[in-house]
Amino acid sequence: MTSKRRSPAAPAATPEQLLQQAQARLTGAPDAALLLARDAAALADAAGELHALARAQLLIGLGLHAEGQLPKAQASLTRAQALAAHLDDPALEAWAASALGVVLGEAGDVTGAAERLEAAAGLARGTGQADVRARVLTAQGQLHLLLQEAPAALAAFDEALELLAAPEGRGERPDDVPGDRLSAALHRAGTLRVLNRQGEALREFVRLLEQARRLTLPRLVAAVQAGLAQLHMELGHLNEAERFSDAVLRGARPPLDARVGALITQARTLSARGMADRAVPLLIRAQAQAAERPAPDRAAEALKALSAAYEQLQRWPEALAAARAHQAAAAAAQSRVLEQRAQVQAWRAGREHEAQRTQLERDRLEALDAAQAELRQVRDQLEFGLTHDPLTGVLNRVTLELEVNRRLLDDPATAFEMLIVRIEQLRPVVDVLGLDVGDAALVSLARRLEARVHAEDADGLVGRYAEHDFAVFRRAPSGERAVRAAAGALLEDLGRPVRAEGQALNLRASLGIAQYPQHGVTFAELGQRAALALQDAGERSAHLGVYSARMGRLARERLTIHHSLHEALDRDELHLYYQPIFELEGLTPVAVEALARWTHPKLGEVSPARFVPVAEASDLIFDLGAWVMRRVHKDLRRFQGAAPGLQASVNVSPRQFGFQGYPAQVQAWLAGSGLRPEDVILEVTEGAMAEDVALERYGALRETGVRLAIDDVGQAYSSLTRLYQVQADVLKLDQRLIERLVAGPGQRDSRRLVAALIEFGLGSGMRIVAEGVESEAQLAALREMGCTHAQGYLLSRPLPNASVTKLLKGRAGAGGAFPSAMRL
Repeated sequence: MTSKRRSPAAPAATPEQLLQQAQARLTGAPDAALLLARDAAALADAAGELHALARAQLLIGLGLHAEGQLPKAQASLTRAQALAAHLDDPALEAWAASALGVVLGEAGDVTGAAERLEAAAGLARGTGQADVRARVLTAQGQLHLLLQEAPAALAAFDEALELLAAPEGRGERPDDVPGDRLSAALHRAGTLRVLNRQGEALREFVRLLEQARRLTLPRLVAAVQAGLAQLHMELGHLNEAERFSDAVLRGARPPLDARVGALITQARTLSARGMADRAVPLLIRAQAQAAERPAPDRAAEALKALSAAYEQLQRWPEALAAARAHQAAAAAAQSRVLEQRAQVQAWRAGREHEAQRTQLERDRLEALDAAQAELRQVRDQLEFGLTHDPLTGVLNRVTLELEVNRRLLDDPATAFEMLIVRIEQLRPVVDVLGLDVGDAALVSLARRLEARVHAEDADGLVGRYAEHDFAVFRRAPSGERAVRAAAGALLEDLGRPVRAEGQALNLRASLGIAQYPQHGVTFAELGQRAALALQDAGERSAHLGVYSARMGRLARERLTIHHSLHEALDRDELHLYYQPIFELEGLTPVAVEALARWTHPKLGEVSPARFVPVAEASDLIFDLGAWVMRRVHKDLRRFQGAAPGLQASVNVSPRQFGFQGYPAQVQAWLAGSGLRPEDVILEVTEGAMAEDVALERYGALRETGVRLAIDDVGQAYSSLTRLYQVQADVLKLDQRLIERLVAGPGQRDSRRLVAALIEFGLGSGMRIVAEGVESEAQLAALREMGCTHAQGYLLSRPLPNASVTKLLKGRAGAGGAFPSAMRL
């Protein structure tokens, strides 16, 4: 490795050789590039090679800028631009002018920056060279960032990268000198973060990091790592933020901005972990280093974090002082940006004559387009009949497939989605009102669908996929939440009443979604998987489904389960396990919760999480529920022989609970069982309690004499008023609350909520059962809060019949009925 105090070039190197070496090192090692460029300038000046001297001055200016020496950089770039103009080299002049514009902007002369960049843009257009135009666009994007015009900056960086990706943009640059491309991509990633498009920014930073490492560009690696650290911090990924910021600080001479940013991020991770005392020195150091460039935005950021750290340490005077300093710095920065924007706007106002000339050219082109449009209209009319559905006017399936596959080939980097939209209840309309009404409704909905899609994505496609199905192909929103929100809005729009042949129709739509590239890379694959997602939504009684890799297998499995469950009830493949519920004072089992299990001859052990939803989606849930009640009545009588007064708890599905005749069924089961009603506890989830019929159904069940329990309390966060109105006998606290009771994120909130629920339940005369108790610490905390009962693996796993009887026979105090104070 060469020393930084000495040029790494051989003594006999020519200026051109030195310049090539300097340009190759500019992105990754600007200090080395600066030394090489200075040697090249000395040789070129001595030999009278003006073109080489101009290039050397340009590279010297770029190196000085990278090192933060703005005044010297400005001087070198000014000389380079003047020499390039003298030599009539517009490409070199545009490069120098755009670089000078960036330096002037960072130095605060935004009007001068705008003037230089305007001149550079004109020169670049004249050259016709994509890489020259891309450099100017990247510089313009940097000025937009300085003025806090992030959308405009992103557009500039996108256009620059598009130019550099084209063959003419790659022509002059070997693959090992990717400076312009990497610079534009780095600024783009930072702009995406500013725009809160974190997912895209994260992917961009990760891709840049891989490239920078592969090309051995340590300073670029540090800049990308600093960006990743800050992005992960914003996303709450503390470990990743700490890892990347630590990598920057351990690196050799990272850029000043990267170093300051890494210090701030590392300090914020420490504060987030409750180690603000360690964060404070880092933030003081970051603030001091930010003043070197100067970097007022970084200094303000450090002050903000420093105030928060002092506040965490309860060092109120220092916190107040830092907060005031941050407020002053932020206000000064905002004032500076507003003033700079005003300066640039004033300068742009003076360039209106340029806009007028542009308008004249646009008018000429529009006149030409109008003449061509008349010719295209005739051609389009001929093509329309071949490419569109004759009824609805949307694309036919053949054309849609060709267009989708073409776009996927032309734009493989864009995230797309395909929706299969099914118009429900159209067949009864045709049967009752006739085909003309059904066709008119379909046409109206097709137009509504097209309008909605094109309003959100002008390039989106809508086509006829099947008799009552449409396909939509469009750019995918960013993130699953946005995907579902956009689909939900579309369904809501289609659900509005539609008029057809004078008839007002209320039709519903359902849709399935598949995304490119993760779910498929062709029209056929995306269509098949979107249709499968639509089918899955229907099976869940939902109107929206998003494809997952497991969906095909699960659909086949659900079909197998559905057919097999009928026979399983008759072939005795189902059986019950029971998990004991203990009173906490003496840890005596006073009740058991019935849990259905299924051993299938081919599928093996089928989890309730797999077969209960299938039953719930059909009338099988009523057969399954009846079978459970019959078995519980039989088993409980046997258990009570070992433990008189033992109670059994049975889970009631939302569909069973919503069935109006369910209380009468319970009454009939009790009459045929010989059990006392108070020995049976019916568990209904907290979510089902929110339904409008909940109070009425609870009242009817209470008249049967059974005990009523609200299950999974704390999951749906019902109001205490609602819980009181139901007047249940037992509150069963959701196991996720118990998991966070003594450790982990959310411990304090969970503990407060559990304590409040226990206090409320006891004050309302209810028993409290804590579910999922798995540690002595949880058990101790529950006892301390006054919880009356608990169940969980710490106390007992779910047991088969024989094991339950054995447990009950060995319980303390066996031989007599449980005191009422111990029962649920």
